[in-house]
Amino acid sequence: MAMFSKHMPERIRIAYILPTEVRGGVEEHVLSLVKGVDARRFQTFIVAPPKLLAALEDDLQSVDTTKIPLRIHNMRDWRGAVDFYRFLKRFQIHIVNTHMFIATFYYAPLGKLAGVPVLLETTHLLEKWRLGKGFLRRHSFIIDRIFYRLLNKVLAVSNACKRDLVSIKSITPEKIVVVQNGRDLANFKPAKINRRGEIRQAIGIGAEEYVFGVFARLNHQKGHVYLIQAVKLLKDRGVRTIIVCVGDGELQEPLCRQCHDYAIADQVFFVGFQKDMPGYLSMVDVMVLPSLYEGLPLCVIESLAMEKPVIATAVDGTPELVIPGSTGLLVRAKNPEELANAMLFAIENRDTMRRMGENGRRLMLERFSIERQIRETEELYMDLCREKGLRV
Repeated sequence: MAMFSKHMPERIRIAYILPTEVRGGVEEHVLSLVKGVDARRFQTFIVAPPKLLAALEDDLQSVDTTKIPLRIHNMRDWRGAVDFYRFLKRFQIHIVNTHMFIATFYYAPLGKLAGVPVLLETTHLLEKWRLGKGFLRRHSFIIDRIFYRLLNKVLAVSNACKRDLVSIKSITPEKIVVVQNGRDLANFKPAKINRRGEIRQAIGIGAEEYVFGVFARLNHQKGHVYLIQAVKLLKDRGVRTIIVCVGDGELQEPLCRQCHDYAIADQVFFVGFQKDMPGYLSMVDVMVLPSLYEGLPLCVIESLAMEKPVIATAVDGTPELVIPGSTGLLVRAKNPEELANAMLFAIENRDTMRRMGENGRRLMLERFSIERQIRETEELYMDLCREKGLRV
């Protein structure tokens, strides 16, 4: 492995591993890193399926990073494993940063075999659906504990994520570093971004409607089904609500059928994935996130940065952003009745919700900037390289 010259330092070569094809919060996290880390000190590579790289293409055009179209599909995919091993040796990668345990499972052993000095996983959320019951519960994550022995550190994106890693996965606290997510808040300025009328007109929503927005993939994790049930409960009480769902996913057709079955299809708008997040946030009044589990949701940071209060489920890292009565409202997961009551409160207390949005922006500016996240992540990379004897 090449060492760093004192007079002409070699850049630290980091391979970010993304194993899925769908663009979501994890992928946005990595995109922020490759855009933000100091290109004079770090050379970045994104190892991901071709479909995902294509989805990120526009955002990566002006970024100094190398795209590696590669995916190990399963344990029998020896060709993918060989290709990844050859990539590591060819570019003499210094850090392999996997994202989520599935990536660690397939890629970390090959990184160890190739002699990569630093192996690091970024954990965005705990996979609680893998928890067994009774006697099996304590053994649910035994495979994780075995593979985490290969890693130098585990990076958790929230304090709640670290607590779960320790209490549920039984990972030693000393192995975990918390770097809370951040966003580029310069892109989310409510005083300068106002496409409320333009986007509402394009969708077919009246200028005076009170609109709830959901900015999340259409999958089981995000809990759209319970939000739609809440809309039906409110309709039964004589309260009309408008929902705009921003995001793609495998549940779009079932969710549309649910809306038709409840006779609320004229109240719920599915607009697909939108790159103009600030613009779409400017046209909603409240953001709703009815997730079953989360890490530290980027869409909440973005919403609060745009002074949009948030109604969310009190899961995992979300309460680190949504402070009840200050930046939004929290409800229990899988509870459409509580969600409906929170939405009704928002409709009836608009000035209070507006103040919560203002509080939210102040909190984001204080604690959740991308600059803070990048700085802390770079410091971790440098510390790990020094521990392995690399001159940085």
